Amino acid sequence: RMGLVSRGAPVREPLPAELTQWGTSQTGAAFNLDATNTRQALAFRAPQTGVIDRIGFAAGGTVAAGTVQGDVQAMVAGVPSGTSYGGGSPGTLSVGASGTYEITPAAGYAVTRRDPLAGVLEWSGAAGSLRLVAQVGGDTTNAPYLLRFTGGSWVVSTSTVGLIAMWVRYAEGGGTYY
Repeated sequence: RMGLVSRGAPVREPLPAELTQWGTSQTGAAFNLDATNTRQALAFRAPQTGVIDRIGFAAGGTVAAGTVQGDVQAMVAGVPSGTSYGGGSPGTLSVGASGTYEITPAAGYAVTRRDPLAGVLEWSGAAGSLRLVAQVGGDTTNAPYLLRFTGGSWVVSTSTVGLIAMWVRYAEGGGTYY
């Protein structure tokens, strides 16, 4: 099982050593954000109590530039609820190339340690796609795990098991977790 690990400081370019071990060329739609797979989510438990003020991710490439929305949502029956958690509100960011990105939400998410959460990334482009950096392997029986929104509903990604490179940062200087 993989868990979110504290790194103490915000993640910045270039990719940290831990992420350079992750692949950027997975095949198939499991790690894409596009018109078909409009949302990807990473289910996890809040690593500490506080206010999440950044949602980060790593892009392995884009076919066409677009806007990505980041949100932290409650989990209901093992999938994201569609409702922002803890008084938070999503933020957006334009993405046009490979690299690491951090989305600043319109309002931070007040969370309590061990709350079941989902970091949700949503693609707003009608065309093109964004390949998320991911590590293949892991399991879907324990958090964190990957979910895709396709065909109008959330599905746990079991055909290609892996985790997208996503992290959250706390406002109080409590660290970055991924």
